[in-house]
Amino acid sequence: MEIDDVATLAATLDGVRRSVKEGYAEWRYHGRLVARQLHDGYVVIRCDLASRDSLLQTCPGTFSVPPRYRKHMMIVADLARGDPGAIEDAIEGAWVLQAHQRPTGCELRNGQPDRTGRCAGRSSAGGSVSNRQLLEFDVQALFDAMNVQRAARGLTWRGVADELWRQSADLNDRRKDHPISPTTLTGMPKRGDTSCQHALFMLRWLGRSPESFLAGGTVHYETDFPPVGPDRRLRWSLRRLYEALDSRRREERLTWAELASMLGCTPSQLTGIRTARFATSMQLAMKIVQWLDRPAADFVYAAKW
Repeated sequence: MEIDDVATLAATLDGVRRSVKEGYAEWRYHGRLVARQLHDGYVVIRCDLASRDSLLQTCPGTFSVPPRYRKHMMIVADLARGDPGAIEDAIEGAWVLQAHQRPTGCELRNGQPDRTGRCAGRSSAGGSVSNRQLLEFDVQALFDAMNVQRAARGLTWRGVADELWRQSADLNDRRKDHPISPTTLTGMPKRGDTSCQHALFMLRWLGRSPESFLAGGTVHYETDFPPVGPDRRLRWSLRRLYEALDSRRREERLTWAELASMLGCTPSQLTGIRTARFATSMQLAMKIVQWLDRPAADFVYAAKW
């Protein structure tokens, strides 16, 4: 793996921007560090401490923590000798970690905190923004369901990751992509989120819908995913998701800031979906489809990538 591969991956992550500091590239999500180039073929990656311990244990030839990073949520990856799939997953994990540090509940009014601390969106007609109950996507429940199936079949997490990847064996042979790393799976409970595209690998393996993992309520519009064979992968169409979101927003005469307040995110997380080339977070994707009153399957297709 080379630094250009890191740049290519980072360019696909919603909200991540590249800059150069003292001759070295770095990638940040709205100012928060995702990864930074070091000398001699290394990158330092943002990583919570629990996930860092797991990466060091499972991929000791790929990751290390030099003394200057031990007190920080950072891990260093060896691009030349490390596992490319594990490095890619660590970078995507850093993106999810940073994107998850967003305003929650009703913290924004026209992009700024309301002085009262209450949600106070407005419509252009002067009325209050409608208040829908949007359920959280339960990442812990997804992990638990995978763990039950893993234990029942006597698999290690490496075995689960391999099976997830083999679901699209013919496509993998053609594209030569890097497989999913076990740490992408084992790190989900700590991160509290995963990318919307990775979630589809897991849901396909379990044979379940995203709506079946919404916490604290019942959604009646879940439908099956499109049929997919070994020559395809299930993927979210972010273009269709954005177009539906923007159309509904215009119908309800909402600003992006007002809609972001309702969904518990920032306006740029919503507008960034228009140009995102890989994924957004699963939490946000499921909030959006609930607000649209549509099943997630409406925005998932059998892809050749």
